[in-house]
Amino acid sequence: MTGLIVVIGVSTGLLVGILLLEAFPPELQGRAARAINESFKEPQERPNGVRGAAAALEKPVSKWSPAWLIQRMHRDLYWAQLAGAWHDWTPAQVLSLRILAASAGGILGLIVFGDFLLGGLTAFLGWEAPGILVSRAGRGHKRRFQAEFPEYVQLLAAQAASGISLEEALSRTSGSGGAAASWVAGVVRASQGRSLFGQLQKEAREAQLPELVSFAIQLEYVANGVSQQDLLGKLARSIANEYLGQAESRAEKIGAELVVPMVVFYFLPFVLTILAIIGWPILESLGGS
Repeated sequence: MTGLIVVIGVSTGLLVGILLLEAFPPELQGRAARAINESFKEPQERPNGVRGAAAALEKPVSKWSPAWLIQRMHRDLYWAQLAGAWHDWTPAQVLSLRILAASAGGILGLIVFGDFLLGGLTAFLGWEAPGILVSRAGRGHKRRFQAEFPEYVQLLAAQAASGISLEEALSRTSGSGGAAASWVAGVVRASQGRSLFGQLQKEAREAQLPELVSFAIQLEYVANGVSQQDLLGKLARSIANEYLGQAESRAEKIGAELVVPMVVFYFLPFVLTILAIIGWPILESLGGS
């Protein structure tokens, strides 16, 4: 009980401190308070709601979070935003939201259950929930992109075979529809006034998709080569074969991945049901005798 009171007291003190820094005008703040408040100010208009609460912790979180965690969050958020979700969020803001959700979950668990173990469990659930939502928002779009990408590269090779430049072929195929073409269309728009192939490599690195990074790098070599049509055709076939190999590998793993869910959700309930139907009357008869 004493530990619960200490946790609630510390959390309340931090919340009151943040509210005082945000609510008091600068003329009523001391030098230290103004310095802390300035460090949390954004150059643009501050967001509201849940994102506003997460933005208040963005700078310290981005400073102290491990690089690998920021990078993984950036990858998931990149694909989620391509799918039309989590607009204007940054990786540090999502991590801040996870920290706030974990804190709220831990305090709520302590209040409701009065047990540190269950409080830690609810804190863990609060930490995982925003990450799962971001990952789920972009997972479908990412898989659709990977499925359409080999076909898009073949379409690009067919366009380049007509004798136009590779830049023009990219611009034309970007309007063909689909996840891969939409991604290229975004790259073409962002490359206005700069190198298209440089922007392509930049976006591919942000997507953190190995086949996409390889495609962007090889495409620049193809553009500078002599036999562009032949090189691009070989690149299209290579990407298609690589995708087919990955699809076959995933198909082989599905059986092993489904064993545990089938045992837990189908076999065990079936066995328990049979035992209950057959075993319960036997136990009653034994008890009655």
